[in-house]
Amino acid sequence: MNDASTMEVTGRSLMRRTILTLLGAIAAFGVLTASYATAELPGAAPTTPAATSAVMN
Repeated sequence: MNDASTMEVTGRSLMRRTILTLLGAIAAFGVLTASYATAELPGAAPTTPAATSAVMN
């Protein structure tokens, strides 16, 4: 049968798992944000033929 002590442990376990899941999601979001913030993005592409030839030379 289920008594109060069994339900208490299950409730704490569920809360602990929820908090750890949220902390993991926050950490993953932080890693992705830092990765995006430090990424080397390509420069702007030249739009005119003169600029294109100047970059090629």
